[in-house]
Amino acid sequence: MYVRLPVLAMTGKPAYFLECASPESERARAAGFRTSHEFECRLSLPDAKSAADLQLLAPQPVPEPSGRAEFTWNQLNGDCLRYPDFGGQRIFRLRALRLSVTVSDVRLGPETRIGKRLYKHSLQGFVLHLQGFYDPAATTEFAAPSRYEPPKAPAADPASGLLDCKVPVLKHSAAGR
Repeated sequence: MYVRLPVLAMTGKPAYFLECASPESERARAAGFRTSHEFECRLSLPDAKSAADLQLLAPQPVPEPSGRAEFTWNQLNGDCLRYPDFGGQRIFRLRALRLSVTVSDVRLGPETRIGKRLYKHSLQGFVLHLQGFYDPAATTEFAAPSRYEPPKAPAADPASGLLDCKVPVLKHSAAGR
């Protein structure tokens, strides 16, 4: 899957380009979009030349360990689909823009074993919904970090490939807000 859409300014000219792709996409590879994740979205400036200008959805200078613009099978099923900022809906706020990327109706491929206990599924299909809104309170140059910790592997079975998403965990800095 590969999608490339302009995000237009009030003048009607492209202010950004939003690209989303899976690594299997021939069209994405031909366009120079390389990803090792099952699905990833990028927001870039129209004249982007540097790596930082090619991915405005990652907090800078240090991206989050599990980037919110990267989607994996274990984030898109069960309780994880509803986990804020790391599940089926990701909200990015930057440069007076609030961008919502929502994945729904997820279809997973059959389980693939990796080693004795670790397994994974492949993303076979889903519905992608994109929305952008003017947000004057979004003042950061790059996407503001999530208020939530990324979901972690369950303590009882860390090698399962699954994530513990039953209770979203606020970051300590966000808990007092």
